[in-house]
Amino acid sequence: MGIDPIILFGGSTMFCGVLGFVIGPSVGRVWYRIGNTELARSLDAKEAAFFKHIKANRSDPNFSSASNPLPDFYGEKINSLHGYRRWLRKQREHERKGTFKLGGKKK
Repeated sequence: MGIDPIILFGGSTMFCGVLGFVIGPSVGRVWYRIGNTELARSLDAKEAAFFKHIKANRSDPNFSSASNPLPDFYGEKINSLHGYRRWLRKQREHERKGTFKLGGKKK
């Protein structure tokens, strides 16, 4: 009385698949950085500059309300230049609506 080979191999395959799904991105990131050090450094610098720009241009969360919710605070939905411009417009619109309702100015 043992384990059926089909169940054993199926379970092993599922386990290896889940393990690869969990560990794969970390190992792949390390291999990519080892193989492409110059490109990885330039991408890190561009990403840092982009996030600095996002932080400088996002709307003040104090202007949020039920009728004026905060749009994409961290810029997670930006995936192109067109998306970035749309994000900027939404941030400005949110800020304009908030200052209009509160009667204040941006700090």
